[in-house]
Amino acid sequence: DRETQLGIDEAVKITTEIADALDYAHRHNVIHRDIKPENILLHDGRPMVADFGIALALSAAAGGRLTETGLSLGTPHYMSPEQATAEKDLTNRSDIYSLGCVLYEMLTGEPPHTGSSAQQIIMKIVAEDVQPVTELRKSVPPNVAAATTKSLEKVAADRFENAKAFADALTNPTFTLPTTQAMAVAGAPASATSWNHLTWLLATLAALLAVGNLVGWLRTPQPDGPVTRFTIPVPGGLVMGPTGWQPQLAVSPDGRTISYHSNGRIYSRRLEEDEPQVMYEGNALSPFFSADGQWLGFQGPTGFLRMSVTGGPITAVRGTGGAVIGSAHWSEHRIVFSALTRILAVPPAGGEAMELTSVAKDLETQHAWPQSLPGGLLLLTVLGPSLGWEDAHLVLLDEASGEWLWSQGNATFGRYLTPGYILYAQHDGTILAVPFDLGRRQATGAPVPVIENVRVGEDLGSASLAISDGGTLVYVRASGVGDKLLQRIDRQGNVVGQVGDAASIDQPALSPDGARVAITLRQPNNDDIWIVDVQSGTRERVTFELREDETPIWSPDGQRLAYTAGGVRERHVYLKDLDSDEPEQLIYTSPFHIHVTSWSSDGQRLAIRRNAADTGGSDVGILELGDTTAPVRFLESTADECCGTFSPDGRWLAYQSNENEGRNDVFVVPLPSRAPKQQVSLEGGTSPRWSPDGFTLYYWRPEDDGNRLIAITVAPGPRFAVTATEELFEIATATDLSFAVMPGGREFLLLVDNPKAIAREIHVIENFFEELKAKVGNR
Repeated sequence: DRETQLGIDEAVKITTEIADALDYAHRHNVIHRDIKPENILLHDGRPMVADFGIALALSAAAGGRLTETGLSLGTPHYMSPEQATAEKDLTNRSDIYSLGCVLYEMLTGEPPHTGSSAQQIIMKIVAEDVQPVTELRKSVPPNVAAATTKSLEKVAADRFENAKAFADALTNPTFTLPTTQAMAVAGAPASATSWNHLTWLLATLAALLAVGNLVGWLRTPQPDGPVTRFTIPVPGGLVMGPTGWQPQLAVSPDGRTISYHSNGRIYSRRLEEDEPQVMYEGNALSPFFSADGQWLGFQGPTGFLRMSVTGGPITAVRGTGGAVIGSAHWSEHRIVFSALTRILAVPPAGGEAMELTSVAKDLETQHAWPQSLPGGLLLLTVLGPSLGWEDAHLVLLDEASGEWLWSQGNATFGRYLTPGYILYAQHDGTILAVPFDLGRRQATGAPVPVIENVRVGEDLGSASLAISDGGTLVYVRASGVGDKLLQRIDRQGNVVGQVGDAASIDQPALSPDGARVAITLRQPNNDDIWIVDVQSGTRERVTFELREDETPIWSPDGQRLAYTAGGVRERHVYLKDLDSDEPEQLIYTSPFHIHVTSWSSDGQRLAIRRNAADTGGSDVGILELGDTTAPVRFLESTADECCGTFSPDGRWLAYQSNENEGRNDVFVVPLPSRAPKQQVSLEGGTSPRWSPDGFTLYYWRPEDDGNRLIAITVAPGPRFAVTATEELFEIATATDLSFAVMPGGREFLLLVDNPKAIAREIHVIENFFEELKAKVGNR
């Protein structure tokens, strides 16, 4: 990089020693297929040929299947003509050509053929003669120039028969070329035979380009080239909720395929194609690619799923079920993923989950966005006690010792890039890059802003951004408007009004008189409880602490709010008297991650959703306000139960459970006996809500394109009996099913995605590494 050319004696010495290694490999029937400077390591001045990865992949492929496809494998600058045109049967002379390219570069400072794209380089390899080395460096001895020329002959049979002969020619001062080859060195026209062979090569190349087989070179990072920017449309829009746990975008290692989730579906889009392909339907999130680009993983309802990038069967990744999952990284040997306070790993095919790191000593800390790096290292985000951005740190963690080797404050969603950079996001949508030496475990420069206005989640800071191994970066721009709208909807699904302005709203709870709605308002540094007037839309703030205040519910008399606050594990339940200036009252502290979901009509009990941070499973508990020291238990099983809601008369509890082979359904149990329970949804159901009079129970039923609101009529009497079922309107979204029933049951308050905040395009930057080098510099 610094001097571009080596001394002639040094270049010859390195080449002959590499030739010795290749001669040994060839005599054992191994062809390297990817000889290039990056695969030659120097130890005390002695070269070692490394990375027989392509050779091993080919030998491992059943029956040589990979070679029979005609894919050209290798790195374009150093491909032999027969390799570039995807001949099935390569010989040792292909490696000799690649070694000749390396020698040519050591002598002249650049490979024999260069270009702005892989296709351009390959066309030159096939169609253009190599400029004689002595025209670029007159001091090259005649025998070295002749040996270099012979190694770079386009016809394989005209090259050296083996690597030892190449090495001998380089060290033999008397070595010369036959007359015809010597004429070619001097720039004379090639023979008619060579041109006939060249015509065949060009025809083959054109055919290969036509069928797209020549893209095999993309298995390795792309060579330097111009930075290209463009956008691709997203049919129907990309719904981006405020949560920060789930990444929306992923890009394949070769940079040619983008995957994203929207409306509960996983989509995949090849850059050269016009339309995306629906890969999975069924409330899925967080797509990610395998290290070899052959598999697509994503978060399903009960754990991670995986499928081939070309489609086909979908299988569960064993060992990931039940965990509270946000993001995952699929390296060559494992899948690492976050489970709140821990980072876990499973083999790519699934298996027993292994804990890589735990922060049990600090119950207020959580991990997200892990990336597995060489040397037993992880790059991940660690969030501090208040869960605010000011406490978020990007950390390089040593798995074996648990030691923090490097950290960056006010940062999240970081990624290490192989050219030697760490890319990370800030809450304002700015993406920064810092040059980083992974070997020394330290930054080698200051952070530099490289992209502005990227969409970042309000909750835990997921940036809508992904980057491939070869430097293709994809991202979504911030909309600049609130994500959610709170709308009044009639029973036919018509919008009859809007409550307040668009914002990052979550968890609306309607007051008993229907005049006010309590919401969680999510902000980059804080989550707070606010009250919104249904008619005027004006807001009044209820909580002011720098923490995560959420899930408000109303007391039966409408005078108080109950809500939860705290960190990841230890959570608190507070009561706030809305007509008093007295501070909030702490009534309960739980070692679990909990949310309040309902307040009984007699005012004596709170329904609780309890999440175990370690397993991710959820149960429904009941907190007795008369004795908050009593165990908070009610429904506990291996299934996930949630969303418990008391009936207005206090006799029943409706809840959601996935006990039916992972499918969510709505059940009702009598109070306080819990038995016998009764399933009320027949084809799946979530988020049950009672009408104010208690004679109707509403829930969402999943549909192909969204969810439909179902109303079941409950007969009065001592036994729970359904007398009628009515299908109401359908909503085309699966990102948020929060709703409330207005008095009388003729209208609903529904939280919907703000159309102005839905992304309509994905931005793509190809060869982004070149832009990084220009803006940040080399390490």
